[in-house]
Amino acid sequence: MRLLAVHAGQRYRFLNIDPSTRDGSLVITIRREGESSTTYQWGTRPEAQTPVQVNLPSGRPKNKKITIHQSGRINFHELKRSIYIEPLTAITKTACIYRYRIPKISRLIPFNSVPAAEDCDFDLSTLADESFSFSLFIGPASVSSNTHAVKLAYLNKYALLVALDTDTYIPPSDFKEHFVTLKPESGTIGSQAMNENQALIAYHQALNETRELIVYGPNGDGVWQVVFAVPMRTAPKLTIEFDDPTLYVDEKDIDQDLRVATAMVKFKVRSRTTKAVVKTPVAFRSISLDAEL
Repeated sequence: MRLLAVHAGQRYRFLNIDPSTRDGSLVITIRREGESSTTYQWGTRPEAQTPVQVNLPSGRPKNKKITIHQSGRINFHELKRSIYIEPLTAITKTACIYRYRIPKISRLIPFNSVPAAEDCDFDLSTLADESFSFSLFIGPASVSSNTHAVKLAYLNKYALLVALDTDTYIPPSDFKEHFVTLKPESGTIGSQAMNENQALIAYHQALNETRELIVYGPNGDGVWQVVFAVPMRTAPKLTIEFDDPTLYVDEKDIDQDLRVATAMVKFKVRSRTTKAVVKTPVAFRSISLDAEL
């Protein structure tokens, strides 16, 4: 989805927020136009307050990308750095994960298309066309917002809040006309508290309000997906029995993605008669997983 700033009758591109269909992690893109060959970096510590020029690979887009993983690891792709917060489905503390300062609202990228149904307006109409800064927070679903904020809640467990700062960030004097992004030195915890596969399972269990094994499918290609009840020691052997004896699963149709092989598996069902993939729902007698303890 797109979060579009609205000011003086004009919509502007602001942020893209895209949940992962695999595990619900949030991918945030700070929308900017064009490319950069240099940038400047500085910090709030006394020894880091002087901006330092950094030469960039040719033609790097000005967009900034952040991934908030279900595990609580937050990746800042441009900087190749990470901070850590609590796992999203178990989050109790609100964390500021990013700040974004703009020199003027009208310097954002105009959006002149028809918004999609999932797009959301961020109404800044009561503000002057001048410099402002915004903060991105991630916290429990109950996190509160002010009058100039957009809150996106997920699973009644966690929420992303984009809010106008009460006090606008002021950059070094030579950079007043620049767009500025700021990341915190650290998160609310010092290291990753949950591994990726456990976080994936926790997300799907919260989504389905269960602690048991979860089965999805089939999709349009006839693919079923099984999310395990707990992470397995190794990628398990999948055994499926059907109510209909004319159905079967061929080993070549079992997809165990190495990244998540101890948390989920995908497969297709075929007809013994035609060998064709069955793309309609079928009844399972049993699904068993053997990790060979």
